[in-house]
Amino acid sequence: MYSKGRSLRDIRDNLEQFYKIKLNHVAILKWIRRYVELMESYVDKRIPKTSGIWHSDARMVKIKENGVKDDRGSGAGYGA
Repeated sequence: MYSKGRSLRDIRDNLEQFYKIKLNHVAILKWIRRYVELMESYVDKRIPKTSGIWHSDARMVKIKENGVKDDRGSGAGYGA
């Protein structure tokens, strides 16, 4: 709810209305900060597995091969 722009007091009201949980808005903020800290430490440890192939969409890639520049993927006429 917080990431969707809801205020801390709106979140508190929602928790109280639907789950009968009474919290202070400051307690919710502390929980959010702690959760973000945990997620950051988890994400920082993740290393994406990538291959040697890269795909590009609507980008100009300049490749120099044998001294000749080839503007592959520049749009006009490529692949036609």
